[in-house]
Amino acid sequence: MGMRVDCTAGGTRVVCVLTRLCKNVNGVVLMSNETQNFADYPTVQKYQRDLADNDFNLAEQQTRLATLEAFCKFVERTPEQMVAEIFDPVTHKYKKRNFYTGKVKEFQTQVQGTWHQQTARGNVVRAFFIANGRRLPNEEPDWL
Repeated sequence: MGMRVDCTAGGTRVVCVLTRLCKNVNGVVLMSNETQNFADYPTVQKYQRDLADNDFNLAEQQTRLATLEAFCKFVERTPEQMVAEIFDPVTHKYKKRNFYTGKVKEFQTQVQGTWHQQTARGNVVRAFFIANGRRLPNEEPDWL
């Protein structure tokens, strides 16, 4: 038998067995009391496969994964939560898309540099969503 883990978020409490991830009744993955290696999340693994399939070398992959991990900390969510929150498979509609679009914009402007350099940082997060079957709108310059 596996380890039992209590998870709580937003007042919802569930117990997981044999996993470090928990799901509430809405299917949103919650953070558990245990820590999980960032690279072990299925959505991160899917993104890393996508990077490898697009011929990114190991150093480039690690840079992008570090950026994604920094974004997850910035929004205080796991990669699984982000993918689950952005789209409702029951209604086939995006939800929290504006939230993530705004957070990506905030996140990318935290670095010094040109608009293109900042947007490249945000595009790492957008690519993660795309690799997991979800989409955020592209960043457009203010002058468009």
